[in-house]
Amino acid sequence: MFIDPVITFLSVDPSLSNTAIVWGDIYPDNSMNFYNYKLIHTEKKKGEKVIPDLIHRSTTILRSLKDILDEINPDVCFVELPTGSQSSNASIGVGISCCIIASLNLRCRQVVTVTASAVKLDAIGNKNATKKEIMAYCENKYPNFLFERKKDGSLVEGRMEHVCDAICIAESGLKLVNNEYI
Repeated sequence: MFIDPVITFLSVDPSLSNTAIVWGDIYPDNSMNFYNYKLIHTEKKKGEKVIPDLIHRSTTILRSLKDILDEINPDVCFVELPTGSQSSNASIGVGISCCIIASLNLRCRQVVTVTASAVKLDAIGNKNATKKEIMAYCENKYPNFLFERKKDGSLVEGRMEHVCDAICIAESGLKLVNNEYI
């Protein structure tokens, strides 16, 4: 359990292609206020060799993360642990995610890691929850958050599911910190 009256947090859904970062405050009653987000999108450049491209994409992610950490200076960081991989490309993504987590460990006062299944279970009650269910959960719980929306008012798929994951990562991490799993 946190003791300070207001805790500033940062929550990260790490990925090579779409790293989502949300930030806000945690209040003494354990309620959370999400202020903003950044989605760091990187994609493979055509014709680029694999290793230089990975270095460029990783640098883009880590530079953006550093800038946000410098600005927010969070008391705690929540982050989802990458899951195993079945292909070499997925293994690369896991490695990049591990580097993102390592960079948080170097900069944050406290880093809380959660699993993808715990995040889904905490938010939806089902460890196999879909992206659409996670998005609907976040949209209903945080209707005033600055979600990117289509003209019809629905959340932009392909982008906002990563932001919603980061929101749910923060909620799950807070439950873990407060020993709700013990």
